[in-house]
Amino acid sequence: MLSPDLGRVEHLCHLDLSGNSLSGGLPATLLNATELRMLSLAGNAISGAQPLEQRARGAAAYACGLPAALCRLPCLVVLGLASNRFAGKLPIEGLETLELVDLSGNGFNSSLPSDFGGARLHLLNILSNKLAGVVSTELAALVPANATVDLSWNNFTDVIPQDGPFAAQPTAAYEGNPNLCGPPLKQACSIPLSLSNPPNTTDSPSVFAAIPKNPARAPPGAPRQPRPSISRMRGS
Repeated sequence: MLSPDLGRVEHLCHLDLSGNSLSGGLPATLLNATELRMLSLAGNAISGAQPLEQRARGAAAYACGLPAALCRLPCLVVLGLASNRFAGKLPIEGLETLELVDLSGNGFNSSLPSDFGGARLHLLNILSNKLAGVVSTELAALVPANATVDLSWNNFTDVIPQDGPFAAQPTAAYEGNPNLCGPPLKQACSIPLSLSNPPNTTDSPSVFAAIPKNPARAPPGAPRQPRPSISRMRGS
């Protein structure tokens, strides 16, 4: 279990406790670490936000979620919570300062909020969760076009936005979502009868060849290697 004393460490900037056997919730005192720039807790068994959210709401309301207040820490740049036991909804807003966000290998089961992004975001990795619904075009306008986005092995549906970073991702970033369609996937979308100009559903344009290939992905439950972009930040 994470000690409440962590949030009382003066001038705490980097906290990397990844690859341990930590469990339980995130201590409320962690929100006192207003100078925290990197938080990496990947590869543990942390199961939620308790007691970061208001206790009056009841344990069932917040025991598994990702607290919005954590995402809004004023200096936080790296948030690495991969391969834990977080579940429930993703928070809305609050990613303005974040550059690397890795929430892969958890149990988030909400939709992807249309404002879950920010102008500084370089990596958004949410593979192997239970997220569902459409990927909004509003989100495409918030995330830089050169960002790496991984939505694979979820339950997303409908058309992949062709704006922002989404059109620039390789096919592997969308695999495991059988109801997604449109480039870079080869699965064509159904064309409504009212459309006079059907969308282009041809194979990926040649610009995809210049994008570095993502590591091989496995279905949920298979062992995963840490994201290299997160691990490189530890030495900074």
